Amino acid sequence: MSGKNIVWKGDTQIDLVKQDSLTVMRHHANEQIKKLQEHADLLTDQAKEIIERVKLAEKIATAEYGFKPVHLKEYYLYKKNKKLVLSLIAPDEWDSPYGKCIAKVRQLGDSTWEKL
Repeated sequence: MSGKNIVWKGDTQIDLVKQDSLTVMRHHANEQIKKLQEHADLLTDQAKEIIERVKLAEKIATAEYGFKPVHLKEYYLYKKNKKLVLSLIAPDEWDSPYGKCIAKVRQLGDSTWEKL
């Protein structure tokens, strides 16, 4: 048998092909991992936002108010001492007997609340 036997003795060209293939594979794998990390970060941020909305909804559930909230309408959450009051009236529209306005809020379709 004459010539190089790439099965038994190795071949520099085959080694270069393998290295090129590994380089390309690592590049594409790293790009995919980067995109997955971006998606994971986005999902984590969305989960944190939902948790904050739920906490705010639980806080507003302890507040006093004498009306049925309408989704997406703006309300104002006041705090005086340890008492919370939800009001339709903005702090610049009156001299609030309820204390300090701590948040401008609205109720979303899933019944959570968000700060505006």
